[in-house]
Amino acid sequence: MLSPVPVNHQVAASPRPIRQWFWLSCGVFGVLGFGSALLGPTLGDLAQTLAITLPMAGSIRSGRQLGQFLASVSCAWLGARLSTALLGLAGFLCYSAGLLMLLLPAGLPVAVIASVLWGLGQGGLHVVCNAEVVARMGEQAPRHVAALHFWYSLGSIAGPLLVYLCRLTGHWGAAYALAAGTMAVLGSRLFAHRAAPVSGLTRAAAPRLPIGLGVLAAPMVAVSAVNMMNAGLADWSYQNAVLVAGAGPGAATAVTSAFWVSVAVGRLASVRLVDWLGTGPLLIGAAVLATAGTGGIVLYGPDVPGLTVATAVAGLGIAPLYPLVTALGAAATDSPTTAAGALSAAAAASAAVGPMVQGLLGGGHDGGMVLVAALSLPLVLGVVCTVGQDRRRKATLPSDC
Repeated sequence: MLSPVPVNHQVAASPRPIRQWFWLSCGVFGVLGFGSALLGPTLGDLAQTLAITLPMAGSIRSGRQLGQFLASVSCAWLGARLSTALLGLAGFLCYSAGLLMLLLPAGLPVAVIASVLWGLGQGGLHVVCNAEVVARMGEQAPRHVAALHFWYSLGSIAGPLLVYLCRLTGHWGAAYALAAGTMAVLGSRLFAHRAAPVSGLTRAAAPRLPIGLGVLAAPMVAVSAVNMMNAGLADWSYQNAVLVAGAGPGAATAVTSAFWVSVAVGRLASVRLVDWLGTGPLLIGAAVLATAGTGGIVLYGPDVPGLTVATAVAGLGIAPLYPLVTALGAAATDSPTTAAGALSAAAAASAAVGPMVQGLLGGGHDGGMVLVAALSLPLVLGVVCTVGQDRRRKATLPSDC
């Protein structure tokens, strides 16, 4: 699958293998998105299979989040020590094994172990694919990373729909087996795939800096803020619409759907916009759009149409931020895998903490969206500093923001 040699778009040798490798990576990311959306619609089914209560089944989600965080930290530590091929292989095996183990009626302890394995695979493959796209694609990395994450969004939209179809056949667990099997097919092809190695002379002209907190601080602030925003809107948009706007189930669902659809549309649009506008202007524009949208959620909370529009605007702004900031942050260092792992770990930690803090702030009266709006300040600062650092690096004048 993966080679230690970075390849960029100017490489004349074997462009077709590079394209094939990239589309296989997109397929893997699509399955990651598909798998990430399975748990919500099937949590009750898992509780019944495992003979546990529904509140206890929440520990499966916690186990998966723990696995993702551990995988990100491990990749950050091992990225400069092991080949990405080994890290990717471990992720592929953990992902498929975890999904299949969850279908076993073996009780809660085994299910938690399975969910941690699932999270280890999810987090590991996420980091490795991001890092390899950055290493191989050179100056075209932001566009390709944006495309990668668009496929993740498509998968997350398809997940609940496929669960519904599988449930019609009486076999909801088939969705888990399908995700594990599809990952096995794509993963085996990806690991067997070899792109033509190239000389170090084909590296991008912009220098890569020694990895350290000074280089990663700005993108880490940005990805932490945007991932906390994303998790807060994903987990609390429905309840916020019910509590603040008095929305019924249909209207609250529309608010939540507006967010997810706008994220998918935003990521698709960013694939083109990053070429037309450039990565820096697109990132700054997206941060401003996210700020306007999250502010609108607070201001127009009691009005269902206004809340729906504001949520959609926030989703459009949030959509390209994590992929593009990760691309710039990983490209800035001499170890893209370590950088991508560190950024992913920060994002995972913030996503775990944010929704809980929102619940405490809301106190049962609203969805705590004031926190989401307040995160706009560190988001904008992190994005502006990341873009400035990238421009200085490309001008061969690296310095701190």
